[in-house]
Amino acid sequence: MIKIFLKDFKNFLIFGAVLTAPSAILWSIKKTDEIFPVAVFVQLAFTFIITALSVMISEQNEDTHSGYTLYMTLPVTRRAVTFTKFLFPIVILLLLWGANRLIYSMFPVGPDILAQVDSITLAFSVFFLLNAGAIYLGIWLLGYPKFIQFSSGALAVFVFGSFVLSKLGLFNLDKMNLAAMANSVEHWLLHGNHLKFLAAGLAVYLTMGIAANRIEKK
Repeated sequence: MIKIFLKDFKNFLIFGAVLTAPSAILWSIKKTDEIFPVAVFVQLAFTFIITALSVMISEQNEDTHSGYTLYMTLPVTRRAVTFTKFLFPIVILLLLWGANRLIYSMFPVGPDILAQVDSITLAFSVFFLLNAGAIYLGIWLLGYPKFIQFSSGALAVFVFGSFVLSKLGLFNLDKMNLAAMANSVEHWLLHGNHLKFLAAGLAVYLTMGIAANRIEKK
């Protein structure tokens, strides 16, 4: 299982170096209080991209080289392979949290602000983890090529549908109280009970893993 994990881990190292290192250099140059909030959300965006791409590229490699067929010929169980795969995003998020925390320490902010950043990062990390689980389920159910086609089509329909609805007046951002929504989200990010949210997210992720273990991977 270690070899499977390390094989997937190489993709994370590539994306992590490409995206995280340049941003760390940028923030060290622009070391001001004003840029700090921007740095947090840029790093969160990079965390999402790195996590999702690491999982998808790893699964692309499995599809190209018939990895799961090979695993079933080895003295390993399906459950062990699934556990290794679902452990991968958790390790990625933990490592990126540590790297991001190191980057945030470059800024002249106090411990209270860093605690708020940890709260925001924890909340977003749960969503990123569930997204990784959904990618695994989608790829294992449909196969990698069909999953890419489906997700690309779904994104195109969403974008085109939003455009059409806005033109028909059925989806009007001006009529939505975006300020109130933004304030509610901000309050939850800063003051919500994220430990309960984390527990619920991990329970859902575990359920995804159990379901994934029953799928005949394509």
